[in-house]
Amino acid sequence: MRRVSREYVFKLVFEYTFYDGVNDDTLELFLTDADLTDEDREYIRECYYGVISGMDRLKAKLGSRLERFTVDRLYRPDMVVLLIALYELERGTPPRKWWSTRRWILPKSTARRSRAASSTACSPSSSAAIPRPMSRQKRTFKSSK
Repeated sequence: MRRVSREYVFKLVFEYTFYDGVNDDTLELFLTDADLTDEDREYIRECYYGVISGMDRLKAKLGSRLERFTVDRLYRPDMVVLLIALYELERGTPPRKWWSTRRWILPKSTARRSRAASSTACSPSSSAAIPRPMSRQKRTFKSSK
């Protein structure tokens, strides 16, 4: 249920960035979800109040890493995700282990082909790796009468 609790924290912090105030009604509405465990409810409270209490500090830390942008110009959902991530990293307790549904290991035949292609593409004398533009030929279509 950590995914659901993180989604609730995101919604709460996103709402806070618009209204600049804590909305306890929304928080209580989210906490009444029957599927949440007590651990998830505590995570929502701790993370939400932690992010909004350190909002200025987190924004300053985020702004120090931006180039050619200010924090106010960031897309708001992206900013909220980054603020929550910064808070979780500062807190020092990593989230529970999760499993990916993706397969990250390439089959051996594909790995060999990609290694071979990358080795020929890196050599300056190899012209086979350079893509050639297709010739523009006039195509005539025969009518089927």
